[in-house]
Amino acid sequence: MFAWLANWFASPWVLSGLALAGAPILIHLLYRRKLRETSWAAMRFLLEAARKNSRRMRIEQLLLLAVRTLLILLAVLALAEPLVNRAGSLFQAGMPVHRIVVIDSSASMAAEPGAEPLFAQARRIAREIVERSRRGDALNLVRLSSLPPRVIVQTPAYSAPQVLEELDRLEVSPAPAALVTGLEEVIPLLRQAPEIRRKEIYLISDFQRATWDSADGDAAARLRGRLKQISEGGQLLLIDVGQPGMSNVGITRIESLDPVVIAGLPARVRVSVRNYGNEPLADRDLQLWVDDRLVDRRALSLSAGAEATEVFSPVVPTAGGHRIEARLGTDVLATDNRRWLSIEAKERLRVLCVTGGGSGRTLRRATDFLALALAPAKRSAAGSTREQPGFLDPTVVDEGQLATIDLSLFDCVYFCNVRRFSEREVATLTRFLKQGGGAVFCSGDQVQTREYNDVLYGQGQGILPAQLGERRGDPGRRDSLFRFDPGSFSHPLVGAFQGNPDAGLESTVTYAYLATSGIAEGNGRVAL
Repeated sequence: MFAWLANWFASPWVLSGLALAGAPILIHLLYRRKLRETSWAAMRFLLEAARKNSRRMRIEQLLLLAVRTLLILLAVLALAEPLVNRAGSLFQAGMPVHRIVVIDSSASMAAEPGAEPLFAQARRIAREIVERSRRGDALNLVRLSSLPPRVIVQTPAYSAPQVLEELDRLEVSPAPAALVTGLEEVIPLLRQAPEIRRKEIYLISDFQRATWDSADGDAAARLRGRLKQISEGGQLLLIDVGQPGMSNVGITRIESLDPVVIAGLPARVRVSVRNYGNEPLADRDLQLWVDDRLVDRRALSLSAGAEATEVFSPVVPTAGGHRIEARLGTDVLATDNRRWLSIEAKERLRVLCVTGGGSGRTLRRATDFLALALAPAKRSAAGSTREQPGFLDPTVVDEGQLATIDLSLFDCVYFCNVRRFSEREVATLTRFLKQGGGAVFCSGDQVQTREYNDVLYGQGQGILPAQLGERRGDPGRRDSLFRFDPGSFSHPLVGAFQGNPDAGLESTVTYAYLATSGIAEGNGRVAL
């Protein structure tokens, strides 16, 4: 009700006392003398005297009424503490003001639709607000960013140069604005400097829809609640430096689809691009660079507000660290036109194969066919067989040697038909997995399911993602036959077999398997 009066009075609610100015008028009307007629011989002389003095008496009564009313008006206006502005200056007031300057430093503020970036405009406006403050005014500086610190000037500063120095240090952050968190920082600042009752909050932003209109549900309610709290604590002024109709395309994500990258082999890299503008865009150039070398490029067409993904297959030539970069053509916002990905390429994968059954004869141990599949021998042109170094380097050991093996030397461990695991072996394996290693458990006729469930599964808290059940089928009798069901080939383990029925996955049969149960959501996926 009194919001607009806050520009002119420090305590506008006191103006409700202006109604008291009507009290003298009401008293005058109630107690003015009434005319009474009385027959009296000397009345003729009194009427003559009254006619001579009535005008003077009426003027005296009106003057007395005006003085009484004016005294009440002046008293109420004095209690309301009027603010007398100096001529030619909007910010110079007759009493101190506590000003809180909130500036948006999110990535979108780096947009440069004209000669000056949006953040430079916002900082210039903030400087004007600070410079026009007079002696006795208090100042706070806050930035909207998801990265700390958000409150730049935490305690009220009564020196403008101090705030200007901090303002000059502000830079655009690559992080989003974190609106609710940033506005929550403003609320306790309103309670500072309680001796200054006039509060002004300046919120300078480009008010991008992606930032201000993307909140829903609880987040939107919290945002509205914080804005309401701020507006109730002082005068909230929104200053928009954004420009409508800006066209911007940005790279939102770049990620590797392969858990391990091998030098000399194609690696899968996925790049996501989004059109933030209101107009469709065609033939936007998307480039992929490896170690500052252009390796691939695509032409993208995006409708308004749409997002698209492209999968590249770059080849890193050597083992070691490599930098992969996705680039877009220039537009008003350059900061989201480039994204980087750091990968560590390996020369080969070191695989440990632990065998738990079979004789020492060739192709009779549980890991023999596995090791052959991981590193098959290749024939030369003359027909002789010689081993060629590949990207998989298997090492076969017996289960009794597991306790003496340093697992940190390997990238992955296969356990084939291993009977049981000791607590020490489980602890070592758990540590290996937490450090980024991988493990594959292959069942067989020697696997003791109860030991696996107790030590490895551990009621769903262990490293085995499923509980082992009873064996179904009999490999000795072979009266039951089972085939693999790859489903929709969505799992990376079987994705390479999709559309290739002659590869053998769908035609392979097995005569027995161990049933599983207890796969918790998020704890495992069924490949086939």
